Amino acid sequence: MQSFAESISEDQFKIDLERTLQRKKPFQNFKYAVETSRYRQVRFDFKQSELEKIIINQLESEAFKG
Repeated sequence: MQSFAESISEDQFKIDLERTLQRKKPFQNFKYAVETSRYRQVRFDFKQSELEKIIINQLESEAFKG
């Protein structure tokens, strides 16, 4: 969530997300903030990209082991 917030180019929304992560119930509030913004699809794309990076790293790590 933090890395997504840092990737946002719109300063005010970035600040809002960072504040959201510091309040009570950060997961719930972060999700609501993103779901009700124009960055909903951007979040999906970001998450997909990050998951792909994790999988690539794991596959590369396994290739070196075996």
